[in-house]
Amino acid sequence: MDARLAAITDENVKKATLLDIQRDEEIQKQADAYNKGLIDLQTYNNAVAGINADFNKQQTDLKKSLG
Repeated sequence: MDARLAAITDENVKKATLLDIQRDEEIQKQADAYNKGLIDLQTYNNAVAGINADFNKQQTDLKKSLG
C-alpha cells in the first residue's frame, strides 16, 4: 500500500511541476509579445492574471484529486 501511495504522490508532483512549467512558458510568451510592442501593458497584465488564475484553479483541482 505504501508503494502505491508513493507512486500516486510522485505522479501528482510531476503533474504539479508540469503545470508550473506551462504557466511559466505562457507568461514568457506574453512578456515576449509585450517586449516586441505587440501588446500594451494592460493587455500583458490581464493575460498574466488570467494565466495565474487558471494555474491556481488547476493546482486546486489537483490537490482535491489527492483526497
